[in-house]
Amino acid sequence: MRQKLTGCERSVKLESTSILTNCRILIAKLQLDYLCGLKSDRSIKEALDKLPTSINATYDEILQQLCTQNPENIDEIRLILEWLVGSSVPLTLDQLAEAVSIRPGDRRLERDGIATDAMDLAASCGSLVTIYTQETHADYHDDLRGTGTTLISLSHASVEEYLTSTNMKLGPLKPFFMDLQAVHREITETCLQYIGFEDFKRPIKLPVYIPS
Repeated sequence: MRQKLTGCERSVKLESTSILTNCRILIAKLQLDYLCGLKSDRSIKEALDKLPTSINATYDEILQQLCTQNPENIDEIRLILEWLVGSSVPLTLDQLAEAVSIRPGDRRLERDGIATDAMDLAASCGSLVTIYTQETHADYHDDLRGTGTTLISLSHASVEEYLTSTNMKLGPLKPFFMDLQAVHREITETCLQYIGFEDFKRPIKLPVYIPS
């Protein structure tokens, strides 16, 4: 005879089922993104035979693929992910492009070091990040950035969990392990360096808002 569940037990069971379903959907999406990044039918067929079944293993495959496809950009990929893990708010593509262009010892913002196409930064991180547009128009005044701005963030909360996990620290991709305390310290140091740039010694001319 089946035991009848109470309302609370039924709610917990439904929630657990929902979480499991969402997890499976996420893994399926990540695997499709991974397969789409492969360059030949043979590579796809070989990958299909050994697709990972867990989220972390899937992220391992995606990150390894990114490193293989962009070996010269590994440090930049890590820096991008570090900013997205450590930032308390979503960053605009332009903000991210400026942030990752800053090097120790810079005394001004080197414009020629900023990515000419910020979308390339997002592309280098594949499905680990997501890009979306947010409306910035207010009732009383226009945002200085315009009526909409393009933001970038980690594609899912599980990406941060993966990058900061102990398994990541001990695994083959350990250079991408994110120690949150170290990440926040490095970001803080870069922000302090940024506001100390010579660029800010000159007055900034802002547009004057005239009520209609």
